[in-house]
Amino acid sequence: MVVEIRPTSPQTEWQGNTLDDLARSSKRASRYPEKCGRLPTPAYKRRDGPLMHFKEVCSTVDEEDSDTDSSFGEYSGDDDEPPVPAPPRTRRLSKFSRYSVDETDFLKKKAQSLLPDLNLVLERLRSGNEGLSESEMERYGAAFVRFKDPDGPELHKDELPSMLSFLGFPNTDPEKCREIADDCADYETFEKSDFLEFMEKWIAWERERYKEIFASYDDDGSGFLDTTELMTFVSSLGFTPLRSMVKEALDLVDMDRNGLLDFEEVVLLMHCYRHSEGFTLDELQTITAIYQDVVDQVSRRREGTNLLPAEMLGDVLVQFFGPAQAQKAREMQQECIARMNKRESNRPSSQSQHARPKTTFGMGFHEVLLWARRLREKEFENYREAFRKFDEDGSDSIDMDELQNVIKTLGYTMTKATIREIKQAAFARTDLDDMCARTSSEVLDSECMDYDSFVHFMMMLQQSDGFSSAEIQEIKDTFKKFDEDGSGDIDVCELRDMLRFQGHAASMDEVRRLHSRVDFNGSGALDMAEFIRFMRLYREEMLESVRKAFDNLKDYSSGLLGPERIPMAVNHLHFASQEHQIDIEPFCPTVPLDFDSFIDLCDQVREAQVAVDRKRAGFSDRDIEHYWELYVSYDTKRTGTVSMEECTNLLASLGFAVRTVEEQQDLKQLLEQARQVAENAGVDARDRGGVNFYVMLQLLQALFVNHEREAEQELIQVADETGFIMSEVSEFNDAFVNLWMAEQEPGEADHPSNRLRKKTISRSSVYKLLRSMGIRLDNSSRAQVDQMIHKFSGERLDFHGCLRLMRWIVDVNFAQINSGGS
Repeated sequence: MVVEIRPTSPQTEWQGNTLDDLARSSKRASRYPEKCGRLPTPAYKRRDGPLMHFKEVCSTVDEEDSDTDSSFGEYSGDDDEPPVPAPPRTRRLSKFSRYSVDETDFLKKKAQSLLPDLNLVLERLRSGNEGLSESEMERYGAAFVRFKDPDGPELHKDELPSMLSFLGFPNTDPEKCREIADDCADYETFEKSDFLEFMEKWIAWERERYKEIFASYDDDGSGFLDTTELMTFVSSLGFTPLRSMVKEALDLVDMDRNGLLDFEEVVLLMHCYRHSEGFTLDELQTITAIYQDVVDQVSRRREGTNLLPAEMLGDVLVQFFGPAQAQKAREMQQECIARMNKRESNRPSSQSQHARPKTTFGMGFHEVLLWARRLREKEFENYREAFRKFDEDGSDSIDMDELQNVIKTLGYTMTKATIREIKQAAFARTDLDDMCARTSSEVLDSECMDYDSFVHFMMMLQQSDGFSSAEIQEIKDTFKKFDEDGSGDIDVCELRDMLRFQGHAASMDEVRRLHSRVDFNGSGALDMAEFIRFMRLYREEMLESVRKAFDNLKDYSSGLLGPERIPMAVNHLHFASQEHQIDIEPFCPTVPLDFDSFIDLCDQVREAQVAVDRKRAGFSDRDIEHYWELYVSYDTKRTGTVSMEECTNLLASLGFAVRTVEEQQDLKQLLEQARQVAENAGVDARDRGGVNFYVMLQLLQALFVNHEREAEQELIQVADETGFIMSEVSEFNDAFVNLWMAEQEPGEADHPSNRLRKKTISRSSVYKLLRSMGIRLDNSSRAQVDQMIHKFSGERLDFHGCLRLMRWIVDVNFAQINSGGS
């Protein structure tokens, strides 16, 4: 396997070279020559485990890294040298600053760890030196290798606009690019020295362009830009600025702390912007950790690579932006792969296309960051479109009613309290000079949001998936409770246990279908972000029925649900069958309810109903009736309990035969657990010489769960064997189950006695499946299929055999050979 090497990020090669130069020339090197060539490790690099929130990091900075004289690194406790205290400095805060002096100092250290040549660039700008810094030469040299002719030492001039965009230069002018390129070389291609000369001239031209734009936005001719002018200036350069990012960058480069930027400081700010792609430092730290984690996973499977395979770009983007952006992330990944394949297809080779080794396209961090920036730009485009669409009064702001319309259009049903909570946090992120002085109540009372606050609101809405902080905490607690193996993931079996605990008798096929909807990385398990997305989809389905019940019975003049209609509306939701429904009168108020209050009432009723139904172990009424008749038939003495022997025989009749001493011990252990679960559900589970019906239900459910876990493990093994990811397995399973259902008699498919029966389909159903895939079956091809069905499963095809059949179809290219209408 060949890995195509691409230029890396500030966090990799060129950063390492810069740090080496700094280590050789730093005060620390001269003071401790035996340690020359080493710099202290930044705190965020040293810490094990999950990354801390920025506030937590700041709280530990005095302990870990308050002692360094290098502005590009922090003191490491592993170094055998005393700390070097920084000289005290008296500083005043900018009126725009969001951070304290200590926090801002740490922020600068953090930025310089990620962007190590900031001071070098500023020094060169102030001294008037021309040319490229050593780190810039390294970075541009790596980019040259990325874009040059694959089989030659030169770069075509047509590649320059793409390369400049890749390097983070906004609004590249192709005509000016060609003009400068032709001034550097007469030929259509560049050698590396020509390219570096081009970059020097391009940067010099860009700096002059910045001066002109700077002057045009310096309205008062002061030679400085304030925050408002700076936002407009950055926008004109092709970036979509957010106040949070601009304010953070201003804190980093505003050397005289006056809240204004001169031209040199603006150039440095743009240097920050170009390298960070407009992300905040906390965001950079987060995406760096995600990128490194995925690369580490890949390197454990593919020795010798430290780059991200292009086909895993979507995984990084989904982890960073959240599952709500999964579709756009996949589109970005496909576009990235298509571009790389296009470049690969243009590569001249004496080998035939089929003879070439398979290439895995590797991506460095900065290239991943570029795609992340493009995805964010798409987000911003959608937000801008929504903002304009719902700003009905043209006020260039959105009020609460307009905001609720936006949220509803996006598919979220949220209470006003949750909206206000997220809105308050969005205001806190976009505080301007006067916003800092406003109290929380003033922020909450503000009904309108400008575009910048709206963007932050939407970003936070996506991150929380529309849940309040309290709801997020409850979801996390639920996740931990049902993550039985502590893996950090919820598999299909654990998800089914959770749904059953919440009162939903969903089959494994139904759960797998729900699971696959949010398993965006195809791992077969849900991580925390995917689980939160699952809970949002699940919540929306429930709230849709709540909305219908409310709208059907509310008073349209007041928009409220009258107290006399509240019980009727709750009963329309069918929280339980009529036979087992709890008395809802104690929950119903005597005053009208708005929609938010009705949601709260429904949540209370449902929680109480589920608590009562837990003694039924998640079985349906039909299941209960069937098992009760079976139970009574074994309770020959009519004592209301069955002996252990009778219970064992009952279980054997259902397919759970106990044959060995070890299985008997396992059954006794499960029985004790069933008694405990039944007791927690309010059942008298004391052992009176036998097993009562409700304990038997809990025991039976535990046996079904164990059987399903074993079946799921077998399915995972077959999926690994056949090379299908779990999302593909789920799609095949849906098709297979539909064919199996079509072969069943009415009421037979979900009968309790058939729960352990293996699903199989006939050969005619297999032919139907293949025809739906566009495969034409003549006598010869049908005979081939029959032979493989017999090999994989026998006379009838089970699902494992179906997966193996699909793999054979792919491997022998059966579909293409036999394509056409049926």
